[in-house]
Amino acid sequence: MISIQRLTGRPREFFGLLEESAHLGAESARALRQMVNRSGDSPPDLTAIIKARRQDKDVY
Repeated sequence: MISIQRLTGRPREFFGLLEESAHLGAESARALRQMVNRSGDSPPDLTAIIKARRQDKDVY
């Protein structure tokens, strides 16, 4: 994880990372909502949620 102290001198980079993380979080929430709205007897497909979470981890 990136240190906040390291980024205090570079607010543009900090807010860019924060914004990218927010977009990926929203993508994960959309995937979760779609999964919940699908009904059926089959197990849920977590692929989209897993992908969004991994991309978010790559930001840091």
